[in-house]
Amino acid sequence: MLVDALPTAEIHMIESGGTSFHPKAYLFKSKDHATVIIGSSNLSRSALISGIEWNLYAPSTVDEDIFETAADEFMNMFLSPNTIKLNSEQIDRYRKRYEETNKKLPFSAAVDPQTEIEMTFGATEQQQIADPSDSYVSSVLVPRPAQQLALDALHETVKS
Repeated sequence: MLVDALPTAEIHMIESGGTSFHPKAYLFKSKDHATVIIGSSNLSRSALISGIEWNLYAPSTVDEDIFETAADEFMNMFLSPNTIKLNSEQIDRYRKRYEETNKKLPFSAAVDPQTEIEMTFGATEQQQIADPSDSYVSSVLVPRPAQQLALDALHETVKS
């Protein structure tokens, strides 16, 4: 969607080679103000041992060194030999590799393609939002399919 919607944007994708890659960073800088919002916060084995996870809370203007460090790290990854510029051909190659890999994983057997799309992008139907003036109604939270798989795996881990 980004490649099609923003044809003048330079959009890259990192080929992590299986290393967990999960940083999310927003860097904003004006003449006299710099803001950094960074967060991944996974507590998985790969996140704690070998993955790339970024977390930073800076509630107001950040120190120039913090901003520059974040910008340098971003540029190191953006310009890395493992990073490729996205275009329609690269997306097609990635999609084919993803589909081949997904055939081998148990997740593909547990979740149908439409459910996978909904888990990734949210439900396509417009959801009804309760009127705030309505009286409070207690409801039970139901995990989404991917969350249920994660909960099941967590329970199995705790048992063993």
